Amino acid sequence: MVNLDERFCPCYQWQLLGFPCQHAIQVIHHSELCLYDFVDEYYKADFYRATYATPIFSIPDIEKPPPGDVVLLPPHTRKPPGRPPTKRFKSSSETKRQVKCKRCSSCDRHNRRTCKAPI
Repeated sequence: MVNLDERFCPCYQWQLLGFPCQHAIQVIHHSELCLYDFVDEYYKADFYRATYATPIFSIPDIEKPPPGDVVLLPPHTRKPPGRPPTKRFKSSSETKRQVKCKRCSSCDRHNRRTCKAPI
């Protein structure tokens, strides 16, 4: 049911995508024709080159000054206060150190300052 002259296949992939579907490819190979001839011009290199052959100019804006008048400088940056963070990612084999209270030797998510055990 594949029609090579009209580039038609009942699955409609050829019509939607622009290049032959698997059914059409089998018919083309069986007919010993060139597969490249049945691909839409849109996917070929000549069409791609023609797309970018002419320059694309931006639309001028009222607030935008002419490009030669402004000198573009980098933004002013300052070093943030404090110690810089580590840039190392810990591996999956490294485990976190358990927090243990020095007073009661329990690791119930508290420390010496928040420990409620008697002295």
